[in-house]
Amino acid sequence: MRKEVKNRLEAGAYTMSEAAHYLHIPVSTLRAWALGQRYVSSAGARRFKPVIQVSDQEDRLLSFNNLVELHILAGIRKVHNIPLPRIREGLTYVERTLKVERPLLTKRFMTDGLDLFVEHSGLLVNVSRDGQIPFRTIIDRYLQRIERDETGAPIKLYPFTRHAGQEDEKKIVIDPAVAFGRPVVAGTGIPTANIFERFLAGEPVEELADDFSVDSSLVEEAIRCEQIASAAA
Repeated sequence: MRKEVKNRLEAGAYTMSEAAHYLHIPVSTLRAWALGQRYVSSAGARRFKPVIQVSDQEDRLLSFNNLVELHILAGIRKVHNIPLPRIREGLTYVERTLKVERPLLTKRFMTDGLDLFVEHSGLLVNVSRDGQIPFRTIIDRYLQRIERDETGAPIKLYPFTRHAGQEDEKKIVIDPAVAFGRPVVAGTGIPTANIFERFLAGEPVEELADDFSVDSSLVEEAIRCEQIASAAA
């Protein structure tokens, strides 16, 4: 991977609140995943370590790669609300077994890594009871929203714009090479925030579609993306 591309993927570019906004995760949850959290046990106050390594520790800024890791973590937590210490232990096991530094970023996590994680964490992969969607099905939906280059490195993330794990369209994208890594309408470079701000100011969807020269369905998707993000923050 070219050095400038790697730097762009690893540069601290997002605050905790911005990342939570884009990924539709509560800020408190995201901060716990990224920075760790204190908790009280029978032995007194304890602190568990973060699950990911924040790119810019000094200013607590997240990189695009951090967004990808947090996106996958959201999928893992969605299934059975797995405790964070168990997630961290499972990922450490995968890291040592596959001999990769950050397993959530590797393409191998979609195959060998995911199975290893499930096995070590003691989860059931293919069992569906009480109408629940199997673990692998949900995780695959998250993994498939990551676009990778020829080396397998993540280069684009298509965040969920409806209910996470329940729709497959990829109309909104986060690309660190476009609009400073802010969510845009896929294939246009139009920031979703720009559309949403004008919508809040009272401009109709049809007029926005004309002004931005896109289909009204894309305008609606951009608005939906920002509305869901605002509700989650």
